[in-house]
Amino acid sequence: NRVRLGEHNVTSNDDGAQDFTISRIILSDYSFTTKHNDVALINLDRDVTFNTRIQPICLPFRSDLRHNKFVRKNMTVAGWGRTDNSDSRGSDVPLEAQVQVVTLDRCQQAYGSITPPSPIVESQLCVGTGGADTCGGDSGGPLHYLDLQEERYYLAGITSFGKTGKCGSAEFPGVYSRVGYYLQWLEFNIS
Repeated sequence: NRVRLGEHNVTSNDDGAQDFTISRIILSDYSFTTKHNDVALINLDRDVTFNTRIQPICLPFRSDLRHNKFVRKNMTVAGWGRTDNSDSRGSDVPLEAQVQVVTLDRCQQAYGSITPPSPIVESQLCVGTGGADTCGGDSGGPLHYLDLQEERYYLAGITSFGKTGKCGSAEFPGVYSRVGYYLQWLEFNIS
């Protein structure tokens, strides 16, 4: 298995992307039924060389960020996924969208109303008030924001799932794994 970093246009090989072999994948007790714990760590076969297309992002280790639910905070999502519900393939280049975090209560009501119900828990964030959203093919992508005081980007969530056929729906926000919830697991598995 391989990972490609720095990819921009998936139809072109001349964008300076770097390929890596996966040496190990560490899963976090993922549940296929509930989609809880949708987080993994991937060890690469060598160190990453950062450049203009490949940059690290900060994790929310600060105490005020670790437990933050970010309700009503504006964030950015990015990915190569589908651009609408009827599209059968994703975008050739990564697209970004501005989204807003909604309350867990609102999300729990939406996903509790489907059959079978999909329980939303504290380890998740829900994003989207209609219009902009992630969609099929965006899973694993970032939900991030710029801290204007520190001038740093922080990873708040990892794209997990949404209601099939309802991308961009205010009724069914997108669901993300909340990175702050998993910091202890990440620290343990990195050390």
